[in-house]
Formats: sequence, C-alpha cells, structure tokens
Amino acid sequence: MKTTRKKSNNFNMLTVSIVSACIILGIILLVIFFMKTDEVIIREQVGEGVYIEVEDMVAQTSKKVETGNWLDLSYQVFNEEGEALTFNFCEPLPEFPGGYDSLAKFITNTLKYPPKAIHDSIQGKVWITFIVDWKGKVSNVEILKGARYDLDSACIHTIGIMPDWETTNSTKEQKISTKFTLPINFTIE
Repeated sequence: MKTTRKKSNNFNMLTVSIVSACIILGIILLVIFFMKTDEVIIREQVGEGVYIEVEDMVAQTSKKVETGNWLDLSYQVFNEEGEALTFNFCEPLPEFPGGYDSLAKFITNTLKYPPKAIHDSIQGKVWITFIVDWKGKVSNVEILKGARYDLDSACIHTIGIMPDWETTNSTKEQKISTKFTLPINFTIE
C-alpha cells in the first residue's frame, strides 16, 4: 500500500507541475502576442473632430513597403500555385497608379467614417489584406482583424474599388501575386 500511495503522490505532483508549466507558457505566449513593436500613429483628419489613424506595426511574416508617407503597407509574394516566394524574388513591387502618395490620397479621400459609428462613438483598428495579382487587379479583400462591422465594411469598400495597380513585365511573366496588409485606426476626438 505504501508504494502505491507514493507512486500516486508522485503522479499528482507531476500532473500539477505539467499543468503549471502549461499555464505559465500560455501567459508568456499571450503577452508576446499582444505586445506592440515599432508603433507609430499617423493621423489623417477626415471630418470635424474625426480622424483615421494608421498604425505602423510590421508583421513578422511580411516585409514592410517603404512608402514615404503614412501608409503602413507590408507584403508577401506568391506564385501562380499560391506558394510563398522569397521577398527579393519580386522586385519591384506592383504600384498604385501615381505611387504610394496617390494611394494614401485615394484612401484618405475614399474611406468614409461610418456615421453610425461616429454617433455610437465607436473607434477601433481594422487590419485589412488584399491581393494584387500579376495583371494588377485587386482581389481577395479580407479583414484580417476587424473592429466593428461598419468600420470593416468601409475598409472593404475602399480597397475593393481601387483601380488596377501597375505591374512589371517580370511579374507578368512569372505570374506573381502580392498580398498587402494595411492596418487602419478609426478615432473620434
């Protein structure tokens, strides 16, 4: 009997140790997940006391695009089969007509803060992704992480009506698509 109790106590201690280690690991992962790095907030006024903020937070799985303005675009490149390619495989990237300043102006002029969200004092960040295919067509506009349905819809609408982007001959020959990610903050003051 003593041997059985000792084994049972050792098993219970081992179980408690494993559970404790899992809880600690979970807490560490949550802290890492919610940590923000390289954060810069850029504000664009879109109305009286109404601002859209774009946060500069580069995802580790993407590469940042140097736009020279408030846009915080990051990207990934894929071949025709949808396989991820190395970042320097696709240079130069597809470009919005007129460049990144024109893209910033397009978003600022087109993206409308939903009146209901303003009325409800709703603020939040929307992470949106979209693909520019080898022909320059914008597709697969999706919310990576939303704020509220009307803010999400405003972002989807704006990105969805973008004109075709300019692509290079090498992009066309190799049929390379580029997935862009853009975080947008909606704020009211």
